[in-house]
Amino acid sequence: MNHDSCRKRWYLFPLIGAAALFVFSLAVMLLWNGVLAPVVSVPSVSLWQAMGLLVLAKILFGGFHGPCRRPPWMRHGHPGEPWCDLTPEERARLRDAVAERTGDAAAGGGSHPPAGCR
Repeated sequence: MNHDSCRKRWYLFPLIGAAALFVFSLAVMLLWNGVLAPVVSVPSVSLWQAMGLLVLAKILFGGFHGPCRRPPWMRHGHPGEPWCDLTPEERARLRDAVAERTGDAAAGGGSHPPAGCR
């Protein structure tokens, strides 16, 4: 896609965002009114109240960070990286310690690194 076609369609992004907010708010409203109102006897909500609930939940549980920010459990790279930094002797020692703690004989075998290691 060339840059000219991207420049011509810049106005679509706010429209797509507003449409997504509307659709998610509609889903929250339908779920609230269809599930919570009959089961827990809470009052029904309007579309605007559902949108407010959605924004409040986003603030409380999701925050407003950029689109490229990673979840907290992925901020420091791939979970297998500490294993990759160990020498083969350290891996064997760790594997034996885990096997001893858990009583798992299978954990003590093998000395090859995980697939993601160099």
